Amino acid sequence: TQLDEVIDSSGTMTKEQKEKYRDLMKKQYQNLSYKIKDETEDGDSATIEVEIEVYDYATSITESETYLTTNKDKFIDTDTNEVDDEKFMDYKLKQLKEVKDKVKYTINFTLVKENNEWQLDDITEIDRQKIHGLYS
Repeated sequence: TQLDEVIDSSGTMTKEQKEKYRDLMKKQYQNLSYKIKDETEDGDSATIEVEIEVYDYATSITESETYLTTNKDKFIDTDTNEVDDEKFMDYKLKQLKEVKDKVKYTINFTLVKENNEWQLDDITEIDRQKIHGLYS
């Protein structure tokens, strides 16, 4: 749900680009691996330290931004003489699709026991970026 909200709120992507981005995130989720490193339980609260391994999309985005600054002419809209955001987004999505390298992050998940069942607390934006491979 949160992924759909983030994608839908992006006014800079076309419908087709949003679908490609959603597919990249699905690929990320399907290929995410994790290892539980530590567990701490204190009454009705707990913390789980997890090491995750995800596709390194952050590096690809940084490299795409660098490419744009040194090759603006490849993305110029001839009518406006400005960078065509749609053309650049197509390039960036193509680069993201080709990512094979992975990166590891550590995330501390917190939980609270409610009605004898553990409930995961909301994750931070930084942790969400780590799960998506976008943290830098």
